Amino acid sequence: KETLSDALLVAMVLKGLTEEYDPFTVHVTQTRDSLTFNEFKARLRSFECTLRYRNRPRADEVMVTKHKNVQPKEKIKQGKYFDGECFICE
Repeated sequence: KETLSDALLVAMVLKGLTEEYDPFTVHVTQTRDSLTFNEFKARLRSFECTLRYRNRPRADEVMVTKHKNVQPKEKIKQGKYFDGECFICE
């Protein structure tokens, strides 16, 4: 029975990651510290949590509408577009 080294396990997992993990892959391969496989898994889970957090739907985007504000035809005919009080004209 042959055991795999931590470095080989890390390399195998890194090879199988998708492009969205590229920043993580660069970080792991460029650091001078040699990681145990358990440390690597912990960092990978942390990065996955960050990805999930960034890709979640945001509450402030849920209520956004994409239609243009159209003025009623009566106001356009009257030349009246503003219902409030103008502080510049007074």
